[in-house]
Amino acid sequence: MKNFFPSILLVFCVISVSCSINNSNYGKETSIVGTFVMNQGSGSANGSVTHYHADTLTNELFNEINDRPLTGEMLAASFGSEKGYFLMSEGNSSVIEKVNLDDFKSEMTSASVANATDVVCVSDTFVYATIAGADEMTSGELLKIDATTLSIKETIKVGINPTKIAYDKGKLVYVANTSDLENGIMIVDLVRNQTIDTVKIETLVNPVDMVIDVHSNLWVLCEGEGESPKSNAGLVRISYTANDEGERDVTNLPFDGGYYGKGRRGISTSLGGGTVYYINKGAYSFNVNDFDKLDADNDYGLNFKKVFGQDYADVVFDAVDVSSRNGMFYSTLSEESKVIVFDSFGIMEEEIEVGTKPRNCLFR
Repeated sequence: MKNFFPSILLVFCVISVSCSINNSNYGKETSIVGTFVMNQGSGSANGSVTHYHADTLTNELFNEINDRPLTGEMLAASFGSEKGYFLMSEGNSSVIEKVNLDDFKSEMTSASVANATDVVCVSDTFVYATIAGADEMTSGELLKIDATTLSIKETIKVGINPTKIAYDKGKLVYVANTSDLENGIMIVDLVRNQTIDTVKIETLVNPVDMVIDVHSNLWVLCEGEGESPKSNAGLVRISYTANDEGERDVTNLPFDGGYYGKGRRGISTSLGGGTVYYINKGAYSFNVNDFDKLDADNDYGLNFKKVFGQDYADVVFDAVDVSSRNGMFYSTLSEESKVIVFDSFGIMEEEIEVGTKPRNCLFR
């Protein structure tokens, strides 16, 4: 594939602003809205949530509301319409912390499970989580969890090392597996509570993150192997529909120059799913509607554009998330405990100091 990563730079003026204001008005509004930064934490610092809205920044939001910290490191987080779920881990033991998003008060903590890897809220009724197998001979599991009680209702066998869940249209859950024997995606029918397909990924390895586009097709980020820039890395597109033989179309789009990104949380979409963003050496975007526009060389017509320019053109962010409220980009730098905010044109607006090891941002 030619010109997979054309370098299209945006020329802009950089305005750097540091925010450190704390908010003491929680509970006085009917609902807490804005940007929520999920901070992983470390061995010496618990995971936490930073809230940012209308130029007001509050680190340790959960702590401030509940007079206690989240316990352990944050592995994953997911928001429903009214509740938020945080997967917290200490060693091999993990729990799900449930909060009311209107006031961010904790409602309950689940029983402990071992080797949890991800959590996704699919409705006000159910939450799904994955747990890895205890060893290389034991299957992992997809857990169907009652959203009200946080009790496990169903277990579905998946791969040995499930890394990520993606959810689509109230019916399907996709589970990425990274073990050597199961380098691919398992598709689970939520109505029948069973796996209906397993899509093997050839050539590219270690699928660690996924998003679903406007056409319900799945885009998978494979982080590859070896030292940076990693080899056998790239994007994989898996079609939502199957052909007459029951097979889904699978297209590999390798990173020709290798992969510099951090892996999980390195892919996201615009609101509605018409544009996919991913991190490599810099952040890139492309329009999914261009996928089937073949040219004379049978390339897929995708125009990969650098999202940011100048000082940020080649920065390897940990995540780039697009706000559902204003279309702005929130890009995390884990080792610096910072979030860099860009406007919808990719122009840098401000720099925010957040908690320890920011992972990604959620919006409400």
